[in-house]
Amino acid sequence: MGLSFAWFVVSQLAVARGRRKLGLTRWQYTNLLSGSRPVDRDELFVWRWTLHLCCATLLMVLCVLALVFTS
Repeated sequence: MGLSFAWFVVSQLAVARGRRKLGLTRWQYTNLLSGSRPVDRDELFVWRWTLHLCCATLLMVLCVLALVFTS
């Protein structure tokens, strides 16, 4: 369970760092994610780490649910 939380935090920090580096606003970030896979190296970094963030969030929720139902 701790690994899922660590993955979540690392992913969140990577996405924040990438957004700051590109200077993306909330709307630009949404447009980046809603389009197809980016070709630019820096945009691809943010796009991939956002995917990691979504997977880490799902894993965290599953771990918490497993904890609730096994206790």
